[in-house]
Amino acid sequence: MEDFTLPRNGATPNWNAATFEAATRSWAEANDHTFVSEDDYSNLFWTTGIQKPEEIVNTVKVSTPATNDRGLEILKRANQWGSSEGFNLRVNGMARPQAVQDYMRQFPQMMGVAAKSSSHRLGAIDFDYVRNNDGTINRPKTDEFIKYLKQAYKVLEHANHIHVSPS
Repeated sequence: MEDFTLPRNGATPNWNAATFEAATRSWAEANDHTFVSEDDYSNLFWTTGIQKPEEIVNTVKVSTPATNDRGLEILKRANQWGSSEGFNLRVNGMARPQAVQDYMRQFPQMMGVAAKSSSHRLGAIDFDYVRNNDGTINRPKTDEFIKYLKQAYKVLEHANHIHVSPS
């Protein structure tokens, strides 16, 4: 966690956003992940730019906008569904270095939710629920989206998001 400047168990943070960004980039490249842009997808979007450690847990910002080939397939499939159904889907999580996973597990609200070893390094992607234009959750469409993804992937709905893992 130190290489990412993430504080450990309430220690005084030595946080540095530029160091965090460089460490996640190095980790992604060393693990054969491809950086992605929401410009490459007509119906997917996400927010990046972690400015302080708490944003990893308390926001829907993507800490590392990268994934491997299996994650790219999940993104492609989700984008196809969003396009055919007329919904823009928020991506909440992509590649996640173990240091970020360890940081998340320090928070009580993440216990039982954040696994000891992150499947995001294997290509898992997190999505928000399908939302209407006014921001409310569209439960029937969320259920359709989950059913669609389950045709090819392991899908877990938990902690207010949809976690999709390669089969």
